[in-house]
Amino acid sequence: MILCCGNPDRGDDGAGPAAAHYLQARRIPVTLVDGHATALLDAWTGAPWVIIVDAVVTGAQPGTVHRWDRLPEFASTPGSTHGLGVREALALGRILGNLPPAVIVIGVEAASFEPGAPLTESVQTALPVVVEQVISDAERLLAKQPGDAAGRDS
Repeated sequence: MILCCGNPDRGDDGAGPAAAHYLQARRIPVTLVDGHATALLDAWTGAPWVIIVDAVVTGAQPGTVHRWDRLPEFASTPGSTHGLGVREALALGRILGNLPPAVIVIGVEAASFEPGAPLTESVQTALPVVVEQVISDAERLLAKQPGDAAGRDS
């Protein structure tokens, strides 16, 4: 399952929806969510794996693409743009026992969350890297799944 988080009407918070657009153009199924913890918990319930794409703020150069597949590493970052967002959803998923066995977070370092603003040039430029990383990770995760049909619906 690929979850793309964010709000396309808040500048770089639209990185997830923009990545979803590119992935869908390549006929790769994605689910768009607003990025709030409850939406994430609902969306990934029962999934064997999840790749989450979201705008992040870590202090790195805007447009930097981050990838976390070890959740303690992700938990130490300053967080996402959502009040109770990805980090909190992952913690709650662990507590509630509905966290998928494999979780990868792809974060795009954001610069602006101005309402009504488009993506900044640095985030727009990073999107092809994000899309290729998501595709690479999804292919690897699908290859690890038993049976071909099991992973093709996610």
